Amino acid sequence: MLNNSAVKEVMRGHLEECLEHLRRRFNSKIQRGQHGRSAAIKPLIDFCGINSQTALKLMDNNIESGHPRGKILLKLHCFLDFHGYKVIEFERMPKVLRNFSELIGYGVLSADEAYRLVGYLESQQIWQVVWEREGLGKEKEAKMWEIWKERRDALEQKKRDAFKDYSLEILYKADLSEEQFSQQGVLSLNLVSGDSSRRLALIQILKGTLAFFDGGLFDNLTISEISELKQSSGHTIHRLATHLSSLSLKLSAPEEE
Repeated sequence: MLNNSAVKEVMRGHLEECLEHLRRRFNSKIQRGQHGRSAAIKPLIDFCGINSQTALKLMDNNIESGHPRGKILLKLHCFLDFHGYKVIEFERMPKVLRNFSELIGYGVLSADEAYRLVGYLESQQIWQVVWEREGLGKEKEAKMWEIWKERRDALEQKKRDAFKDYSLEILYKADLSEEQFSQQGVLSLNLVSGDSSRRLALIQILKGTLAFFDGGLFDNLTISEISELKQSSGHTIHRLATHLSSLSLKLSAPEEE
């Protein structure tokens, strides 16, 4: 199992922006219709308490899945949060509402328990208040605060366990085809001798990388992804571009007779 201490902030944005970013990451690892997709999405199913059809629609690109509501919407905010997404709507919640909402989102309280403990007559009222469509009176605000204080230790434990128990582990696994490609590339260069043979072997490796670029692997990078790529591999990318540019100029130069 993965450790949530290794997860840094992925991005900060509105719910739909964060969800779209998660979709792209997920679908880059396992595409729609691919074997094992239902199993890969199971953590989302289990955490949000939804069926596989709903979860798969939620993660499908360019498919209208409908906007989740109520408890599912709240759980989705929590799910994104422990995957490193700072959802603006969630971050801007008043502290009392955010703390109380997390009690429901992480399963410390059920929605039925929550509205009864606060003193509402029906569960719909709690969602109206959570999403700030209805005002929160001082008395009920104080009640929410007391409920949270009594259960905050249990909440912290749930939050610590969430990533371990419900993370989309496929996001953090290296693409097997990329690993194999890398290993095969190094092997190809090590097995050949002579500059001419090594050049041909390297060209074959570069042809392999074209499949990733032509397939749009680096299309639609977010600002945070560009920043991370720049820090981790910017120097390597620039050096590679320089070498390939130099080689391209040699190939474009007129041949001497």
